[in-house]
Amino acid sequence: MPLRCDYGGAVYRKRRKTKRPFDADQALHVTMRSSRATGDWSFQHRRNKGTIHLLVLDTAERYGIKIHRWENVFNHLHFLIEVADREDLKAFLRVLPQRIMFAVTGARKGSPKGRFFDQVAWSRITCSITSGRTLLSRLDSAAQRSRS
Repeated sequence: MPLRCDYGGAVYRKRRKTKRPFDADQALHVTMRSSRATGDWSFQHRRNKGTIHLLVLDTAERYGIKIHRWENVFNHLHFLIEVADREDLKAFLRVLPQRIMFAVTGARKGSPKGRFFDQVAWSRITCSITSGRTLLSRLDSAAQRSRS
């Protein structure tokens, strides 16, 4: 059986009981997408943009994640990260979407707003930091075109 390099998203929706591929020596490209992130709930909304930025940095620091680059593209977030420990990656991918959802929707215990993110965060092991940066620079130029 060939070694998988990616996990999550729509492709693995029915197969979530397999382990997420992880290599402490390689960078990961991670994407978190929400079709509900529109209007006031958009990641780029003036009320949400700074909050999301602080949540990403705080959560990464808490779990020892090194973020090489990240992009906020209205309804999804892209990250190029390095992680030393699988458990830290699991915690980061569990806690960050939860914190973002609470901040953006205003949901609280006893006042749910429904599912916010479409699927489990998608991730792929990149060959190198350089190839991951190339990927994110293409995303950056696409995001700039969509803003203008």
